[in-house]
Amino acid sequence: MPKGKLKVSDLTIKQICDHYSITKSYKVTAKMFGLSDTTIRYIVNKIGPYKQP
Repeated sequence: MPKGKLKVSDLTIKQICDHYSITKSYKVTAKMFGLSDTTIRYIVNKIGPYKQP
């Protein structure tokens, strides 16, 4: 995660994961939400529905 106090609500996480599942692109989703693609990748893989066990 990026340094600093970034607060991402559960609703936003759901929106990000939904958007990613439609586009299948970290970069497009990152542009849409104004975040970096590494942040999107982290949210999708660590928090969202695709999280690795």
